[in-house]
Amino acid sequence: MKPSQVMETIRESMKLVRDTQGKERPPALFIWGLPGIGKSSVVRQATELEKIGFLDTRLLHADPTDGKGIPDVKGDFAVWKKTEDIPTQKLVDAGRILEYGVWFLDEFNLAKPAVQGAFYQALLDHKLGLDDIAAGWLIVAAGNKKTEAYNVYELPAPCKNRFIHISFDLDFDEWETYALRNRFNSDIIAFHHSTGNKYLYNYDSNRVEDAFPTPRTWEFVSQIMRIYSGDKVRSLIRGAVGEGAETMLFQFMKHKEKLPSLDKILAGEDLIPTDPDILYLVISGLISRFSNEPKIAERVTEYSLKLDPTFMTFLVRSMIKVNLNAVRKTKSWKAFCDDYRDLLLC
Repeated sequence: MKPSQVMETIRESMKLVRDTQGKERPPALFIWGLPGIGKSSVVRQATELEKIGFLDTRLLHADPTDGKGIPDVKGDFAVWKKTEDIPTQKLVDAGRILEYGVWFLDEFNLAKPAVQGAFYQALLDHKLGLDDIAAGWLIVAAGNKKTEAYNVYELPAPCKNRFIHISFDLDFDEWETYALRNRFNSDIIAFHHSTGNKYLYNYDSNRVEDAFPTPRTWEFVSQIMRIYSGDKVRSLIRGAVGEGAETMLFQFMKHKEKLPSLDKILAGEDLIPTDPDILYLVISGLISRFSNEPKIAERVTEYSLKLDPTFMTFLVRSMIKVNLNAVRKTKSWKAFCDDYRDLLLC
């Protein structure tokens, strides 16, 4: 599934929980995917959009007894008190957590099988020991497959059978939308278009280097380029995405020396570089300016119609992701929808 489809699944699951006031709950979900591609971010974003609670429990740090609770004495009996990272109905009734939410069991299969087994009851019966899991809370777990050579444990068959399993797929178009809306450095977006996004994710289990490129670490790179200056920037970027990706990024960025003036383009000059790498940088620069100055939409869309369809599509689709309403108000909008409907999905 694409990230957006995973988010829709979580939100639709929560809609059922809310509509039935917790009387009906979908089965627990298990999201499988590569590290660093945004699994936990999508789950958290879904809860933020739904304005519901979010509890993140890492079973890697748990013991088998944690599911049962901490022992205490009450009169002549032993009782077990749950920690507050487990959303029990008691916590809801006491007003300690929201009525509705997602209980996220991240890195689930990094936990030892004995720990996983301690939480079986919660997955299917929505109970842990004598305590009920809150009726309005959905259980979502995430992890990496053992076949991907990560230090994980195989899920036992009884555990697998308690989940709906979802494959979380990296999607470049959705990553670009996220990058644009979160104002990543425009050179990074241009670089990935220029290289056919081959460096967006690149992991080799045999590599010696600690750093490797993922969507998460490219966000680090954008932050590095915004925060730091001087010669250390390259070393910091190398420490985020590895030497290979860092070298290719800076080779690409050398083209900026040949970049035509964006101010002249916005003033009306149709300066169109013949080198594709330079044109990608021009387009990303215009998108960055547009995100801050929606009023330039008319000129930028006019310029886009002078470009080859591949580059025109990149420019206009990116503008649409940033500010659809501004693009729709331009004189060029009808031309886009009439002539390039299939490319732009008008």
